[in-house]
Amino acid sequence: MAAGAVSATHTYNAMRPLDHRGPESWASPSPTIAFMQNLICDGIHVAPETVRLWWKAKGAQRGILVTDAMSATGMPDGEYQLGGFPVQVANGRATARGVLAGSVLTQDRALSNFLQFTGAPLEQAIRLLTANPAQMTGTNTQVAVGAPADMVAIDPNGRLIATILEGRLTAAHGL
Repeated sequence: MAAGAVSATHTYNAMRPLDHRGPESWASPSPTIAFMQNLICDGIHVAPETVRLWWKAKGAQRGILVTDAMSATGMPDGEYQLGGFPVQVANGRATARGVLAGSVLTQDRALSNFLQFTGAPLEQAIRLLTANPAQMTGTNTQVAVGAPADMVAIDPNGRLIATILEGRLTAAHGL
């Protein structure tokens, strides 16, 4: 944080456990307290109950959903490579030697899971995939008149309905 870090991708994952206090040598009880921004909402990396705690702490203005997705995302169960080592994908879980090794989570599924786990309104939850990451990275989210646009359409449960790239419908999902 002293060097300028403002976010961490794996909230709760591979971090010291969340505790109410830490040893005197620690600056905080857990890095989770300091970097509680980006969450992998697959129900595997983080339990639904913990997602609810995260939502209460971050709210609609500061949380960001991420996937940690590897190249096997969207592929059938089987063995794949990640950084040169074998990863087994089965039932939505990616593991290497029994340890989580990335995920096969998609953004629409992360949103759908988040809505299911928290009961948050879609209007607030959609910020976790759009405005909040754009704000953190300084990316412009405005669609300019006459310019091609990349967008997605989702249903009220956060499921992907259509994909629009450069202003053209490229995929219709379940229409």
